[in-house]
Amino acid sequence: MGLVVKNQKTELIDSFIEKKDFHISKFSNFLDLRSVVDGSLLCYLVDEAGLVKIERIPAELLKANACSTLQNVSLKFQTITFCVRESSSEIYDSGEMIRINRKGFWVKPCAMPLCNLDKEGFPLSLLELVFELCLKMSAMNKSCTFVILRDENSKHYSTMVSDCKFRKCKVDQLTQSDLINLATIDGAVIMSTDNNILTIGQRLEPPPSSGKYKESGRGTRHNSAALYSEIVDSVVFVVSNDGPVSLYFRGELYARCFDELFGFQ
Repeated sequence: MGLVVKNQKTELIDSFIEKKDFHISKFSNFLDLRSVVDGSLLCYLVDEAGLVKIERIPAELLKANACSTLQNVSLKFQTITFCVRESSSEIYDSGEMIRINRKGFWVKPCAMPLCNLDKEGFPLSLLELVFELCLKMSAMNKSCTFVILRDENSKHYSTMVSDCKFRKCKVDQLTQSDLINLATIDGAVIMSTDNNILTIGQRLEPPPSSGKYKESGRGTRHNSAALYSEIVDSVVFVVSNDGPVSLYFRGELYARCFDELFGFQ
């Protein structure tokens, strides 16, 4: 569903759909609207009185997908737009995403201070690619683990979870869909700062350490990731089934998004 809040700057195109204005209160939930007007070509335009009509979006504002189009409309007219999808919903204000809906919760957009890790020798482009994959997996309610080694020749401290036949390859040889498919295989995807995917389906088994970081209630996946990043020169991204995205570095939680979703399956 695509919904645009009308202001004095909003100038869309009257739709060919002949339908009288109706009040937004007729809908108990935005999800009631999603299958009718998706925001890719048409949108709901709601005024300050709550009256809604269906209009066409100007061709020059159309983008590759509905949410990008609605973000563009928000920027063009300096207004608020809503993009409602099956997996998640987003709100834009003057072109900036201000909220995303996960599992019925309106949460702040996910952001991580990845530039600081770039200074530590982990390429920003690779960090951003993996982070984007983690957001996709989070939206799909699927768990995964990505490890980025600073030196691919360092000991992995991992074992194969299942018999996965995989040859080392460059990240850019695979599409995003390919990478998501690899991430859904049980076990971690291990990469290097040289943009190589070294192995997949790995159980992280770092040797015992000081154990200075242990997060209560987060389970083996998170604590193993923290311990691994302490022993092995690496960063570890973990996506939980319930949505949060966590990043571990030097044995500690470095950043986390969607923390409020923990426990909501």
